[in-house]
Amino acid sequence: MRGASVTVPLKQAVIACCAELTPRARRAGAVNCLDLDGGRVVGDSTDGAGLLADLAVHGWEVEGRAVVVLGAGGAARSVETSLADAGARTRVIARRPAAVDWLPAAQVGGWDDATLGAALADADLLVDATSIALDPATEAAAVAALPLDALPAHAGVVSLVYHREPQLLTRARARGLRLLDGGGMLVQQGALAFSRWTGRAAPLAAMQAALRAS
Repeated sequence: MRGASVTVPLKQAVIACCAELTPRARRAGAVNCLDLDGGRVVGDSTDGAGLLADLAVHGWEVEGRAVVVLGAGGAARSVETSLADAGARTRVIARRPAAVDWLPAAQVGGWDDATLGAALADADLLVDATSIALDPATEAAAVAALPLDALPAHAGVVSLVYHREPQLLTRARARGLRLLDGGGMLVQQGALAFSRWTGRAAPLAAMQAALRAS
């Protein structure tokens, strides 16, 4: 066994199992890729880098752009730190603002109408890194409460969900906004893990075909 991938809700808890963290995992405070390097467990964070790679594939620029990230979990941490490292002006809005302990308070907002509305009105890109779309029983009400009408007409909306179209993207589509689901990010972060484990370039075309067929 050369490595393993980790998903919600274990991306922070698994840090305790690691002997070492890569710089990006340490900065994010989250791990989704375990590298069993000679018996030592090295934790890496490939989510954010995977999203950046997919945004680049679709021609979405992030440098200098205002990006709002929704969420405070491991995916949100990885995504925000990667976007910031790429030159984006990031702000995190979370239902648990106290959990956003890797950012200055000025870049963090609570989940209320006024804060959300003001943040989205200034956003070039909205990234949903919450678990909202994973619970169909509560998704509709949660998404309906988001003031998406505040987003500028040029804004893009990204969801990390890939197994179906989340209602956030359905609403964004109805507004004519650019949108992107999490399928490309899933492939790209998996490709980074594959290359780390094997030392070889990942078979991206085969991976994308497998995702489309699933």
